[in-house]
Amino acid sequence: GQDSGIDIPMEEWSYVALVVEPTGATLYLNEEKYFDARSLSAGNIGSFFVGKGHYSSYFKGSIDEVTVWKRALSEAEIRELRHLTKEGLVDTDVDLLAYYQFNDVVGATRVMDVGGTAHGGLQGNATLTMSTAPVGAGAAHIQNLQANQFTYAMPDVGTELTLSDCESPNGQLVVSRLNVLPDTPPNAYDAVENYWVVNYYDGASPSFDALESISLTPTDAGFVPALNSPTDAIIHLRVQNGEGDNWDTRAAARSESNGALTYDRASSIAGPIQLTLTNGAPPFDEMVPQKYCEVETVAGKALYLNGAENDRGEGSTLNLNTNTFTTSAWIKPSKDHGIAGLLFWRGGSTTSGIHLTTGNEVRYHWDGDKRTWQSGAYAPVGEWTHVALVVEPNQATIYVNGVPYVNTASHPVEAFDTPFLLGDDPCCGGRNFQGEVDEVCVWDRALTQIEIRELMHLTKEDILATDANLQVYLQFNEADGAAYDKTPGKDDMTFVGTYERRASNAPVGGGVSARQTVSSGGDYTFAGTGITLGFPAAGTYPDGEILVSRINLPPDTKPTGGNIVGDSVYWVIRNYGANATFTELDEIIFDEVDGLTAVDVGNPGQFTLYKRASNAYGASWGTSIDDADLVTAHGDNTGSVEYNTGNSLTSFSQFALGDSRTVNVAVRAMLEGPYEMGSMRDDLRVADVIPNGQPYAGHVGGGGEESFPNSLKSVTGNDALVDWVMLELRDENDPALILYT
Repeated sequence: GQDSGIDIPMEEWSYVALVVEPTGATLYLNEEKYFDARSLSAGNIGSFFVGKGHYSSYFKGSIDEVTVWKRALSEAEIRELRHLTKEGLVDTDVDLLAYYQFNDVVGATRVMDVGGTAHGGLQGNATLTMSTAPVGAGAAHIQNLQANQFTYAMPDVGTELTLSDCESPNGQLVVSRLNVLPDTPPNAYDAVENYWVVNYYDGASPSFDALESISLTPTDAGFVPALNSPTDAIIHLRVQNGEGDNWDTRAAARSESNGALTYDRASSIAGPIQLTLTNGAPPFDEMVPQKYCEVETVAGKALYLNGAENDRGEGSTLNLNTNTFTTSAWIKPSKDHGIAGLLFWRGGSTTSGIHLTTGNEVRYHWDGDKRTWQSGAYAPVGEWTHVALVVEPNQATIYVNGVPYVNTASHPVEAFDTPFLLGDDPCCGGRNFQGEVDEVCVWDRALTQIEIRELMHLTKEDILATDANLQVYLQFNEADGAAYDKTPGKDDMTFVGTYERRASNAPVGGGVSARQTVSSGGDYTFAGTGITLGFPAAGTYPDGEILVSRINLPPDTKPTGGNIVGDSVYWVIRNYGANATFTELDEIIFDEVDGLTAVDVGNPGQFTLYKRASNAYGASWGTSIDDADLVTAHGDNTGSVEYNTGNSLTSFSQFALGDSRTVNVAVRAMLEGPYEMGSMRDDLRVADVIPNGQPYAGHVGGGGEESFPNSLKSVTGNDALVDWVMLELRDENDPALILYT
């Protein structure tokens, strides 16, 4: 035998095929293919065994849809027939020697050959069981994807789909429409007597960005007319060879035309998949996948490099030919490096970029020079640090967390005629970075100190379309594989060696930054951030620039208690003045905070102030430092929270507002749908369609994270689960105003 190197996974259905030709043999396993190129002579097939090997080794598991042909099927035929039963070929394909479906047995042990007379028998402990394999009568369509063509019509399988324009289409799609119910429907609602299987072959990666849209036309003529609205047609997904009740409920149809139901990106189809439809579903959250080529306003994921030799990212050759240049990133080193390339170029006529040296001192190369200049700035192990290099003809500036370190010297034009390397200087072996990297940028201009500081904590959605000098922008938020460069017309960054995506807890996100110089007392308002700082009339002041960044996301970890005011905002305040500490503030005001109403004005103490280091992450908030003294409601579900006397603020950092609001309501209610004879039915629990996490959006005053353990699903009788319920408490004078949920 010959080792193919491809393994059949355990406890799941797989599609396997062997095709023999005079020039060699090809093994197929799902999307994988192995070709053994050796001359093969003709042979006679004697006894044919299913589940028994040449040396009396036996297979343990389930087998279905066994076929034998006396010709070599093409790759297209193998793929097209993958999910289809072969009833249409029994009388038309004379080369089909045997076809076993294991559905018909004579005399308890005789297995029928549907295609001929080569009947078999069950031996030993072999038995027939109900098949859950993803096969059935229907049709398949093979579609070769073409560069710059994004929409494909497949009328023979009732499908039209539009691919994302984030990537140039490549590879081959095979869509099968099966005219039967799946082995297990997604829920207790009426299901269409169809399901579709999407297989994806030969692509640059095993998946693709989520489809922009997909239209599905069932052969089940009664399904669409039975819908009260197109939005009642709910799409469900499970893995391409899946079985059982492992369906994910994804989205409602957006429209219907001539029997075709159309779904948008919320369908979340991003690779090989099974899908089916039901007329309704229990409550669920629709989520529209972010287009990975668009800027995401979340920290998302970071890239982790393992630090072994040649572990790195490889990007485009930029050919900048410039000596006005900027590159920046957030980094979290995992160790103290000797020498490690970070954002680097070495090749052609170029040797430039940021590197780390002993103690993780941040240094740089330019035109093969400047590497010995000591910045005196460091990136601590295990901490997020923002680093940037700005080059101008007569100086270079390294910024660490916005603090400048200047080397005054001549800097000639650099070609950048070699690929951009992330995490490696290939000079001498072993100069590899170990740790996490996020938000990598390259500009072919020298950013100002103001720009470095204001952009540091922000994702770059606001400048991507307007700053033509932004040459590279990597966020690493893809599920796996290459990192998409969000700037127009650039190649993806690919990776060599050991790397992984990790959930990023860097202090970045969509938002706004503003600056003020503070050298005297008074109130300083930072436009767009909602922050006002009140400094006393006398005392010590920062004597320099204060930067406020409002990040419109929850922090990676919320303070003790788990709730923050507004749910999706925190602030980073940085002091670049001469004095790191100052006289305690008279006040700090957080304005334009969501979720505040007139009810909150009378109880400001339920909003607590939390503070941690500017680049901190994880469970590092500690205890609150102050309770609010004043709450103002603006009447539009927003307001401000003010901390004045005793706020203890003599330095700056990250801030979040804790929210201890609770409303206790003793509820006794019956739900109309399941109500029956004085109690409620638990049909949804029996069908196992109640989600463990609460499914509702639009919470006010906290909540939204409730869940229950699986053990509750096994409770029966009067205490059985019925469904989730969300209660709304509304203003007595303005019923449209929701106060709490």
